[in-house]
Amino acid sequence: MKIKLASVKSSELTKKQKRIIYLLKDTYWKFGIRSQEIWFKKNIAKNDLHNLLYINEVLIGYTVLRKKFYKNKLKKKIPFLIFDTLIVKKQFRLKKISNLLMNFNNIIMMNNNCLVFLVCKKKLKNFYEKFGWRLAKYKECLTFNNNSSTNICMVFNGKKNK
Repeated sequence: MKIKLASVKSSELTKKQKRIIYLLKDTYWKFGIRSQEIWFKKNIAKNDLHNLLYINEVLIGYTVLRKKFYKNKLKKKIPFLIFDTLIVKKQFRLKKISNLLMNFNNIIMMNNNCLVFLVCKKKLKNFYEKFGWRLAKYKECLTFNNNSSTNICMVFNGKKNK
């Protein structure tokens, strides 16, 4: 079994890679391939990072780190990332494959040296905490539309979280 991890900017993804990502995402979020494509075009920027996990050349795991900026009180643009779309192919779930992908994401996030946010279901809190995430403070999450009572906002800041 040959495992390969890759981090690719949106601008470097081929049409074939995008199609495979849409297909993988649609195995969990069943909105149709066209809907996945529309979401991608609407929400993904050219410098976002797509973290791909392959086994024997087949994509079985995927996340995306979306690059964003906010302006502080001095109007300075401060970068941050949004951790989005953790998906593992169904037959590989519950086999610790997500651990490989999450550890790879941690390396990429620490190399970017900025805060990273995610919005997830409350039941996933313990999973993300294993990888250095913590619950975000209310002020940290004002950027996100997190109006669901079943969701929480978490933050990752590399070494500072541990």
